[in-house]
Amino acid sequence: MPHPDLHTGVPEAVGFTGKATVRRSQPSAQPNPPRRLLLTLAAPPRGQELLLVDALRRLGAELVDREGERVLGLFPAPADPRAFLDQVRSVVRASVSLEDPDLSWRWASPTEWMDRWDREVGPRRVSDRFRVVPCRPSPGKGPGPRVRDAPEAPDTSTWTIRLLPSLAFGTAEHPTTRSSIRALEEAVVAEDSVVDVGTGTGILGIAAVLLGARRAFAFERDPMGVRAALENIALNGVADQVEVMAEEVRPGTLAPLGPVEGVIANVPPDIFLPLLGELSGALVEGGWMIVSGASRGERGAYVEQGLRRGLQLAREDLEDGWWTGTFRRSGIA
Repeated sequence: MPHPDLHTGVPEAVGFTGKATVRRSQPSAQPNPPRRLLLTLAAPPRGQELLLVDALRRLGAELVDREGERVLGLFPAPADPRAFLDQVRSVVRASVSLEDPDLSWRWASPTEWMDRWDREVGPRRVSDRFRVVPCRPSPGKGPGPRVRDAPEAPDTSTWTIRLLPSLAFGTAEHPTTRSSIRALEEAVVAEDSVVDVGTGTGILGIAAVLLGARRAFAFERDPMGVRAALENIALNGVADQVEVMAEEVRPGTLAPLGPVEGVIANVPPDIFLPLLGELSGALVEGGWMIVSGASRGERGAYVEQGLRRGLQLAREDLEDGWWTGTFRRSGIA
């Protein structure tokens, strides 16, 4: 079965014009994208899939997929492939019960995975109110989105988010993205100001403003993610409300923005937990924080650390072993 980051179906084709706002540094276009290392290894025993995904993620995997009895991971090109493979073997053996991971690898281009998106990822309803439609740039030029297939009848109860192919995280095919969208549907109130940490494709910031948020500050440190977010924000017509912040969130980063009503953090625990003080301090009294990217077993640490910062768990969601929680700031820390 495929990993949740990929889905099957036929994507739409669109062309668009428009500009999105980016603060600080905006990466320049790269005519020749750097190559990637495509790693394949044996699939782990049933029940250990999440452990392997987490291990590959800690090693720097940008994407993880499964084909039959093999797992695929796409990594930035290491300086020493042989040393990197030795590191992979060590980490995998320590994480899952694979004595022989049976590794193989080759060089790959990022466009190879984008072409795969183009072939395999299809429209998907991810919640009661959102539908995500993968798109590809049309070779033609023209104003606004241009859909090759006949448009569907308008549905005022459902929003469609269109995403262009990229290596950035946040395609709505991963459980943490879907559960974060469901949490946003219950948390966002009209005129909220929101911070999105590790925005990736920009999908959660886009969803927040479609749900009524006045403003979303979308933080992303990876240049490829920044570019993807800018393109998707423009494509979905919310460039005036979602501002891409091309920087890493650090202590003191959020103070210039002033207090916000909501924070979204769909990032791994090793990124989120050190930032918890910064993120909770940015919230107004009664503000909400949606956290995802954690496994079921990491829930306790999140709840405990949240209580120390005056955050009360108000809602939680579990999908395919991934945990998402919505906290409210009580003001008692």
